[in-house]
This record gives sequence, structure tokens and C-alpha cells, in this order.
Amino acid sequence: LQFSKNEIDENNQLVNQIVTMDTYQLTNVIKSLPKDLKNALLIELAAEIEEDANEFDPDVIEEDTGFPDEKISNLIRLREYIRKQYEIAPMVQYEPKLLRVRVSRGKDRENIGKRYKGYCQMCEKPSRFWEVAEIFNNPTKELEFMNLSLCPTCASKYRQLRNDKTIMMNFAKNIRSAEIIDPSALIDEDCVTFTKAHLAEIQMVLELDKSIPIFKEVEYL
Repeated sequence: LQFSKNEIDENNQLVNQIVTMDTYQLTNVIKSLPKDLKNALLIELAAEIEEDANEFDPDVIEEDTGFPDEKISNLIRLREYIRKQYEIAPMVQYEPKLLRVRVSRGKDRENIGKRYKGYCQMCEKPSRFWEVAEIFNNPTKELEFMNLSLCPTCASKYRQLRNDKTIMMNFAKNIRSAEIIDPSALIDEDCVTFTKAHLAEIQMVLELDKSIPIFKEVEYL
């Protein structure tokens, strides 16, 4: 199937609506689609869902042994390392298929969940099931540390918050002003906790990447 840019944009909007629907709404929407579009959309939607699927780590101890704390031995060296990683990071790439499909993302971002040993950065509880959620929509570069490790419940909540421009602009500002000794930042009425090293990494990217909403509004899909 070949689709125009407008059709691809419309399909992306449809998928964004679908992921927030309940089963009854989803069934009615799919039934109303033409057969060719329905089949193609379901294939692409399945790929999107698989990309955001839960990770299962049987080695995670669900007993609360304390939120991870990555100490920083040399902050200047860490910031310089992040600067170099930012410079060489591949640009985010998409290909226009039925949907605008991201083709540049690898599996590196899964490491952020392992760094947190299964702990959720919002509820601060460990879980063998965890998800990795991108901090900001529409990134320009593929950077592993620009993700959060979240339990499935908090991941769903975070993705809803992430679609609010005002909330995310405030969140970005809160991250930038956060202190390493207290590595956390408010997002709406919730709080995201970081390890010291992870916070420092994100703060460095906020200084380098002018597309992040702390500097200007961006289009949120």
C-alpha cells in the first residue's frame, strides 16, 4: 500500500487515539475501517505495541531493598563524556510506511531499566515487569539515558502526562534545576526520581539539545 504524507499523518493520529481507547471503543473503530487499511493498520499497530512491550527480568528482587544510587566520582568527567556521546549519537530516523515508523532506535535503551534494577522511577517500587519510556516526545537523537525506567502502571500514566506541552515544559525546567544531592523532579502532581548519575546525564543533554521543550514548544504526536 502507498500512502500520501497527509494519509500517514492521519494514520499516526489514529494510532495515538487508539492506544488510549478501551476495548469497546477500539473494537468499534477497527470495525469501521476499510479492510485494506484495517489489516495494514493492525500490522503497524502491533509493531508499535511490541516496541513498547513490558520487559521481564526474573532476577529482579521484588522486595524493596532501596532505590538505586549511582554515585558520581567525577562530575566534570561525566559531563564531558555525555557531551561526546551526544555529538556522536545517531539522529532519529523515520520511514513513511502506513505510519511514520521509527527505524533508528535500537535495544540500548533497555539498559536504563537494568540500571534501575527493576525499580520504577515514579512509585520507587521494584517489579519484575518494567517498561522504558522516552522522557520527551519527538527526540532528535538516539540517547539511551533520555529514557525512564517505569512499572507498567506508572509508564501508562507518564505517557499521558508526556502529551501535555505545559506539563513537559515545567518538567524539563524542574529537571534542569534539580540538585544532584536530591535527584528528583516534579511532573504535574507526581515526582520522578533519578540516580545521581542519570540526573547529571539528562541535565547535560538539556544544555546541548535546543529542541527539548525547555527551550521551545515542539510538536507532540
